[in-house]
Amino acid sequence: MPHYVRMQDHKLPDGTFDLDGYLAALRANGEACQLCDAFLADAVGEPRTCGQCAAAGDPGPLRHDKMVRCPACGRLFPPECDFPVDDRTWERCPACGGEFGAEVHVRYSYVSPARPEAGGPQERTDDH
Repeated sequence: MPHYVRMQDHKLPDGTFDLDGYLAALRANGEACQLCDAFLADAVGEPRTCGQCAAAGDPGPLRHDKMVRCPACGRLFPPECDFPVDDRTWERCPACGGEFGAEVHVRYSYVSPARPEAGGPQERTDDH
């Protein structure tokens, strides 16, 4: 049975947590991707990468939730612009200095308020 990293094991004497140490332990145990920190479901006891980071070696376009890849040198890094205003963000690679544009795909979902009484879904009406 695999050993999982526990956050409690990284509690400091003042009651706070050593989050950097906790994340490093997750990476070392294979519970977080060693490149982008994405959660990985099973502990394997050794560092590993997520599927998105593993695909960075493929020559085609790379779709990744947290990182961009420099087309010149292949390095993965977090984009500089956290909230792009266009459908493209312009990046400069910290390794080789290459500049490139990365497409931005924004995803969202809707959250409806709670209903005051229990019951099934109401029928749809056409008058929004």
